[in-house]
Amino acid sequence: MAANNDNQGLKIAVACFVMLSVVLAVTTYFGFKNYAETDAKLVTAQGEVKSEKDEQAKLQRIVNDLKDTIGVTKTEDAEASKAIKKNIDEITKKVATAADETRKAIDQYKGAGGALGNIDALKQSLDTITSGMNDPAKTLQSTADRLQELLLNQSMIATHLGLEFHDTRKQLEAANQVNQAKLDVETKAVKDTKTDLEAEHNKHETDRISLGNKVDALQTDTNKQAQEIIRLKNQLTAMEDDFKKRTDDLLVQLRNWRDIAEKKDTVLDKKDGVVQFVDYGRGEVRTSIGRSVGAHEQMVLSVFDKNAPGLPTDKPKGTVELIQVGPNGSLARIIDTKNSINPIRSGDQLYSPTWDPGRPQQFALIGKMDVNRDGRDDREDLKRMIQASGGIVSYDLPPPGVGVESGKLTPLIAWYVVDDRDAFHPAALREGKGMGTEEQGFLDKRTTAIKTARLDGIRPLSIERLLSQLGYSYNSPIIGRAEAANRPAINDILHPKGRVATPPPAGDMPATPPAAEEKPATEKPDAEKPETEKPEGDAEKPK
Repeated sequence: MAANNDNQGLKIAVACFVMLSVVLAVTTYFGFKNYAETDAKLVTAQGEVKSEKDEQAKLQRIVNDLKDTIGVTKTEDAEASKAIKKNIDEITKKVATAADETRKAIDQYKGAGGALGNIDALKQSLDTITSGMNDPAKTLQSTADRLQELLLNQSMIATHLGLEFHDTRKQLEAANQVNQAKLDVETKAVKDTKTDLEAEHNKHETDRISLGNKVDALQTDTNKQAQEIIRLKNQLTAMEDDFKKRTDDLLVQLRNWRDIAEKKDTVLDKKDGVVQFVDYGRGEVRTSIGRSVGAHEQMVLSVFDKNAPGLPTDKPKGTVELIQVGPNGSLARIIDTKNSINPIRSGDQLYSPTWDPGRPQQFALIGKMDVNRDGRDDREDLKRMIQASGGIVSYDLPPPGVGVESGKLTPLIAWYVVDDRDAFHPAALREGKGMGTEEQGFLDKRTTAIKTARLDGIRPLSIERLLSQLGYSYNSPIIGRAEAANRPAINDILHPKGRVATPPPAGDMPATPPAAEEKPATEKPDAEKPETEKPEGDAEKPK
């Protein structure tokens, strides 16, 4: 059973193989047959394509040659027609523009007076040519023909105008020859005139230079005269100022001499103020001297009795120093009391040899100024004392080795001070001598200065009398000028524990104080107390 089945399958397989072989053979036959027919058709088609390509290449060459001829080589074949049309339109515009320019030229020619006979015919021909350019059916060939006609027209117009211009040029040349002959005559006349003008100009220039030199000389002379006038004016102004100053000095001298003439032998000067109130506990006085008359702090004044018959012939009762100056009064501390039996009282007279109310006294220091007679010059200390009393040192002639001459002797100086005393220590005096020529020159200057002072009416004043009037004592130290002050420390020293009373202000002080002259009972707080007050324990009491 199994064997039969195997044979049957083999049979079926063989049958299928035979059938497929037959089908393959038939298919292969028809395939090769179709291939042969297709190949023949391909050869035929390739021949036809080659022929068409050759024909197309021939046509393309013709088209390229045509494009080269027309001038649109870089244009695509499909766009060649548009490019040609565009070129025709551009040519038409250029022709129209050229025609317009030609018409304008002809109009300008006729407007300038041109009378060429056939110019109008040429212009009409130009209009005909340009009207033909506007034909919608125009071609490239017709456009080229119109351009040829336009070129011919332009040539004819240019030729006719050139001929007419040639004739005109000939006429102008003839006219130029005539004009040139006339111009040569005129040029010669102008040249001769210019030569004459230059000669005249040179003559006037020479005269101008001469006059300029004269003007410069006159200006120089004028400047010198102006400088001389200015110098004389300045000199006149200086003389007027000097005359005015001398007149003022003479008026002041006249007033001084009048005051001297009115004084008695015992009264050499007048009082400068009065004592209004005395506080012995504090060692202070109120005076009638204020800042309105030129007083200031640290001024030293001598005190004379209110019944003193002469000032300053009498001996002073004491010396006071201004420590607080108000507008119309001042506060002073008592420096010295000469006699405790006759102390300073209300109503006593105040006097300063170096100061007058409203006008400080001027002094001249001539020669050495040995204040303490130690053999050395003390003029700086003397100057400080004079300035402290309100005076001014206007002239100073120190001895050799001490300083140089300063200031000037004028009649406004009230006193000249000399010191003829011998020193207490001759050894110290001898040390300063032996200067020879300088010493002799100083003595000559000293003599001349004293002579000039006497001629100007300046009164002499010995240093002993000046020191006495300034309240100087050989036992008291000379106080120099203070450069600074520590106000808080001064207040702490002068107002310990706030126990110091303040007298009433000078403006409110009565002319006659109470008989007992006691201290005011009212005390003020520390903030209202003057800076220069002293405590009771430190007040200087009369001797």
